[in-house]
Amino acid sequence: MKYVWSSDIHRERIRHESSTENFVRFINLLLNDTTFLLDESLSKLAEIHSVQEKMKDEAAWNALPEVRIL
Repeated sequence: MKYVWSSDIHRERIRHESSTENFVRFINLLLNDTTFLLDESLSKLAEIHSVQEKMKDEAAWNALPEVRIL
């Protein structure tokens, strides 16, 4: 949003659209997507931490079977 706001053309268009009903829906969808992505990011950080903890025990980590992702 910061990037879009820095453009004069986009900023003027946002100002124009902000008086319409669709703009409220757009902002609502934008906030919902942002919330979803933040939640997903935080859960992935927890997964990364869990893997990092498992990797500390090198013998146990190396004994795990290799997983191939296609």
